[in-house]
Amino acid sequence: MILGGLLLAPPPAQAASAGIYGIVPKWGGWDCTGPRNKVAFVTYHNHTSGKNGGDAGDDIVWIPVTLNRNNSVTMSIRCSFGTHLAQNFVIKPTRNAQSWWFRLDGTATSN
Repeated sequence: MILGGLLLAPPPAQAASAGIYGIVPKWGGWDCTGPRNKVAFVTYHNHTSGKNGGDAGDDIVWIPVTLNRNNSVTMSIRCSFGTHLAQNFVIKPTRNAQSWWFRLDGTATSN
């Protein structure tokens, strides 16, 4: 656009910030072995955004992400009897509230 003899360029495109549902299912290898041993806490660290957190009670956490860019994420679980499992992933979320299933073998799929 030209305004008063000046060429005004649109601002550079920026990746939108949003969040995803990060799921660490038992069928994906996130298993606490032993009787009465279960997932007590799920944590994430998004190395791209610097955000981290977690949740107790189930296998799902809300992860702040940057859309349409690679996000380097570490997912981990803590079992009720002390076992700790973790894995690193690189994902590229494309929309807010997208679900991502993380497998302990390092693969991840989304809906």
